[in-house]
Amino acid sequence: MRQARLVRNTSTPLGTFGRITTDNMFQAYTLELPWRFNRPNVSCIPADTYIFKMFDSPKHGMVYEAEAVPGRTSIQIHPANWAKQLLGCIALGRAVGLVEGVEGIMGSRDAVQGLVDDLEGEPFELTIAWDLYVESRD
Repeated sequence: MRQARLVRNTSTPLGTFGRITTDNMFQAYTLELPWRFNRPNVSCIPADTYIFKMFDSPKHGMVYEAEAVPGRTSIQIHPANWAKQLLGCIALGRAVGLVEGVEGIMGSRDAVQGLVDDLEGEPFELTIAWDLYVESRD
C-alpha cells in the first residue's frame, strides 16, 4: 500500500498548517481546523495513521476519505481555501498565503488532483504527526 506523511507545523485559531509528502515525493501544503480535542466539525483529527480510499462525495466529487477515525466520520481530503470551510477534513494547496485578506491556501483544486494523480486513485496509508516545534495547539 502506498504511504504518505502529513506533518503539522503551525496551529493558530485560523487553522493548522502543514505539509503532505507521498512515497513518490508528491508534496503539497495542508490546512486543517485547529486542534480542539477531536470534537466533530470543529477540530482536526488526532495524529495517527489512517487508511484513505477514494470516495464519491456528493459535495466534492471523487476525493479521498479516511476509514476508522475514532469518533469521526466523513473525514475527506478536498479543496478549500480556509479552515472555516472544513468540518474536520484536510485541504491541500500549492501555496500558503492571504486569500481575500485571510491566511489560507491557494491552488487547492490543483493540489488535490495532484495527489489523486500521484496515487493513481489507489488507497494509501497517511501518517499524521505534529512537528516537534509546534508549541500551541489551541
